[in-house]
Amino acid sequence: MAKFYGMDSSFIHDAEPKDGFVIDMVRASDYVELEKRIAELEKQRDGLVAENAQIIAQRNEFRAAANRAFSYGEGNKPEDARKALLCVIQRGAFETKTTDAAIAEIGAKAVEDAAEHLFNEGDIGAYEYEQMHEYANKLRGGGV
Repeated sequence: MAKFYGMDSSFIHDAEPKDGFVIDMVRASDYVELEKRIAELEKQRDGLVAENAQIIAQRNEFRAAANRAFSYGEGNKPEDARKALLCVIQRGAFETKTTDAAIAEIGAKAVEDAAEHLFNEGDIGAYEYEQMHEYANKLRGGGV
């Protein structure tokens, strides 16, 4: 973003002619970058929504199986109760790559922000600063 300063404010409807003015200008390339970032965030959001829907569906299926198992148990049908629970247990967990990546990014960003703050305050040196950034990258890559 660029700022332009001027003294002739006659073209601004509510300014006195003696008032100066400041105009914030945004380059078109900045908008292009912002649109790319927005598209990335929307894609990530959509992935998180889809994973959340899977998690909710799996939770609901587990609840239903638990209710069936309970009903079978009350009806003195232990074998049916066991099968109802096995039905859900055997499915196993599903991957939540988008959620895991989002959580890793949040952690990495927090580490980087801390590194910036500590370095700017003089509380850490260049070596510690670099180590913190390396750790943040490991978080992003799933190496921690």
